[in-house]
Amino acid sequence: MSKNLTQIHLDFSYHTSILLPFKESAQLLALLEKAQIVIDTYGGAENTIRNSFEKNEVVIKPYCMTKYQNILTAQTLGVSYKNYMEELEKAKGEKNAE
Repeated sequence: MSKNLTQIHLDFSYHTSILLPFKESAQLLALLEKAQIVIDTYGGAENTIRNSFEKNEVVIKPYCMTKYQNILTAQTLGVSYKNYMEELEKAKGEKNAE
């Protein structure tokens, strides 16, 4: 993947973001300008369709390439990201102690 990643979080899922290279991020945002948002509520009583996203529903920011690489490494090793980062910090501490 590109060195310059943009993180786009659409307020559909709390823990899910889309990572795209900058150029493709701009293309996605242009497409979202034409999107309609369907809000299905439980039971259907308040179902609505909006013609645009609210400002707080789309968060755009650069994504740290180091974090991206660490997540991929942890997945490749078959360990959780949290455990991988703990072991990485432990190894750095041991190296600094030498």
